[in-house]
Amino acid sequence: MRNGLETALSPIVTFGRVRPFLRRRLTSVFGHIVTDAPNPFIAEVYRPPTVGEFRRALVFLQKNFEFVTLSQVVAHFRDGASLPDYPVFLSFDDGLRETVDVIAPILKELGVPATFFLTARAVDNRYLFYGHRRSYLLTLMQSMEMSMAARRSIGALLGLSAQDPVRDVLCQALRALSVHRAEDCVRLDECAAVLGVTWRAVLEAERPFLTAEQTSALLSDGFSLGAHGTDHTKFARLDATDRGRDLRRSVDFMAETFGLDEVPFAFPHSHKGVAREWMAERLAVDPRLSIFFSTANYAPNDRVMINRVCFDRPVDAAEPLDIGAVLARSFLHSAVHHAGLRRAS
Repeated sequence: MRNGLETALSPIVTFGRVRPFLRRRLTSVFGHIVTDAPNPFIAEVYRPPTVGEFRRALVFLQKNFEFVTLSQVVAHFRDGASLPDYPVFLSFDDGLRETVDVIAPILKELGVPATFFLTARAVDNRYLFYGHRRSYLLTLMQSMEMSMAARRSIGALLGLSAQDPVRDVLCQALRALSVHRAEDCVRLDECAAVLGVTWRAVLEAERPFLTAEQTSALLSDGFSLGAHGTDHTKFARLDATDRGRDLRRSVDFMAETFGLDEVPFAFPHSHKGVAREWMAERLAVDPRLSIFFSTANYAPNDRVMINRVCFDRPVDAAEPLDIGAVLARSFLHSAVHHAGLRRAS
């Protein structure tokens, strides 16, 4: 019923109709990279904005909102400090290299503040997320010549019965592997080995993530930083002990490596499966931890956690990014799925 209501209302819920509800509500938007170039690590994960789309989105946000900094957001939800009308907060997850190659120069040019959430083990290109591994393998398999022996070996690993599975069938089976299941991650790495791919060599050759030196330069340029887990594991997969350990280690890394007194934490993937009570306990015991961020669009914010709207799109999206339409759809979704959504939070 809720999905039916959302579908029925979607054509008439435009940004112009939504904007009055955003005057006293924080709009928090986030992405991962901005690029005009093909990127094998995200090609099968999401479609990021192009440079032109990103510039147009920033201009739209500047016209309709007032950008606020991380410190303003934390002060508002923790201490009750006021925010300007139509506040908008911008952030990016994962710490990919395009942060310094593309994103930061545009933000500096336009005078837009932003926060970058980094995954500890990815800094200095020491680790590659499993979502990125799967995307890289799929991109490789669609472009390389695979021998019959390789196809058969990968097919066997993926549970295919065909004696000589065709490329499309192999790719479809690889896409079906979940990066959140340990046994599927093992199979993914075994497929990589069949193709002669070693992730250390890929990281050294491609350098997809920021270095610590590049990250420190972002701080010097006035941007802010946050933690995003140690290895991008979804927190719902972790028990309470491992969850606390992952949070502590990622906060330790950001605080010690970059000299941060306060560290916000953005959940990898989402906070789904993690109780707000657990988050509140962590905030109470670790004075360095300032606030949590997640990905539930315009769901209510509070002292514990702030939700964000993602402007990346499905990999097969054909239309240009329309940030106003993204915000309108996200607001409608939250209004339908979260009872009690009011004009301010």
